[in-house]
Amino acid sequence: MEFSVEAVSKRMILVIIFLSGLIALGGLVFYGFPAGISEGIPFVISVALAMALNIVKVILLRRAVNAAVDMEVLAAKRHMQAQASLRMLLTLTVFVVVGLRHGRELNLFGLSIGIFSFPIAAHLLRFFLRDQEHKEMHKEISAKSTASNATSAIDKINALSADGTETEGNE
Repeated sequence: MEFSVEAVSKRMILVIIFLSGLIALGGLVFYGFPAGISEGIPFVISVALAMALNIVKVILLRRAVNAAVDMEVLAAKRHMQAQASLRMLLTLTVFVVVGLRHGRELNLFGLSIGIFSFPIAAHLLRFFLRDQEHKEMHKEISAKSTASNATSAIDKINALSADGTETEGNE
């Protein structure tokens, strides 16, 4: 079985959907029994909003990883940091919007609990990811990173040779 970032991200999205469904069902039970189902609707809507946010974050993370694998180490590090900041800013924006609409329409607690489906899904996938897939994942990422770095090193050597500058091996 060959590892792919796309396959892992699809699995993660499915786990997020499942966890969000469980959270929404629990919220309906918690809010619905004492006061009626209509009191649980803002919680469910907020959990659905958190689920949509988490799915967008998984897609952004997948794109960032695919782009970073082909970059040099320093550029990849900066790119991943920028993407993490973007995902955090997106989460903060959703929290502010829900915080402003908290009450009859949206539930801040539902959003907060729903947001946790992302790290829980990541840990569950890591836990259930078979050892072989895990080894293949590291092998593929390492191979792409090494190939990219080797190509950039060869390009730098060729550029220096074209300028007429001597390299260490050509003395």
